[in-house]
Amino acid sequence: LNNAFEDQSTKSYLEFLPRILKMMRLVRLLKLSRLLKVKKAVLQSVERVIPREAAQLFGMACMACVLAHLLCCGWIFIAFTTDPQGKGTWLEAYFQDTDVIERASLDKLYLTSVYWSFSTIASSSYGDIIATNSAE
Repeated sequence: LNNAFEDQSTKSYLEFLPRILKMMRLVRLLKLSRLLKVKKAVLQSVERVIPREAAQLFGMACMACVLAHLLCCGWIFIAFTTDPQGKGTWLEAYFQDTDVIERASLDKLYLTSVYWSFSTIASSSYGDIIATNSAE
């Protein structure tokens, strides 16, 4: 008889579980609506100080920086996955060194790759950093 009672209480709890989850979703939606109201208020106050066109230009510049960063990381990733020592990749061709990985610091690799990505995005690449294998 005790097992039957425990099964019944577990069953009733499981019946209420979807309702509890729905309530939790509603609470999250309320929080989201509050955040959207705050965002709207912030945007209205910013528009009073900064013209809309300037804010859009700033947003586009930020998106270009994010895109350049992603391209940069991908460019370095492809070079390292092609050859972990950097031989036969753009690293060796640009730095003209066989021990690229040992001599070049990570920040120098990153800045060189950021330079490549910005010049590629702007389509004004000077050709000093070029792909040297089919993966690149």
